[in-house]
Amino acid sequence: MSLDKVSWEEREITFNFSEDQRAKFAFIKGDSIEFARMITNAIKNGVEAREGEAGEIDVREIVKLEEVEIRVKDNGQGMPKEMVEKIEKWGKGKLKIESKEGEGTEFILRFKKVDRAR
Repeated sequence: MSLDKVSWEEREITFNFSEDQRAKFAFIKGDSIEFARMITNAIKNGVEAREGEAGEIDVREIVKLEEVEIRVKDNGQGMPKEMVEKIEKWGKGKLKIESKEGEGTEFILRFKKVDRAR
C-alpha cells in the first residue's frame, strides 16, 4: 500500500524531518524498491499506530562511517515483542525496532554506504 492511501492528513499527524548535513554526499547500496518499501512501511506503521488520534512521526537520517541510518519514530501505541521479532526477521539485518507498548516505536533502517552513486 502506498503512503498516500494512509490518509495521514485526516489523522492530524505531524512529520518532523532532520538530516545529517553529510547526507547530501552519502550514497547507499541496495535495492531501491526494497528501500522505498521499508521507509513507507515504517511511516505507515506510525500513522496507523495513532488509531485516529493526532500524533508525531520523526524521521532522521544519520550518516555514519560505513552506513546510513534512517530512523522513523512515532509516539503511537507501541508493538508487542512477538511482532517486533517477526518484523526484524523480515528486515534481514537491515532493520532494528525499538518499541515499548503504550509509548511508541522506532524503526532503525541501516544501509551500507558507498563512495559514490553507481
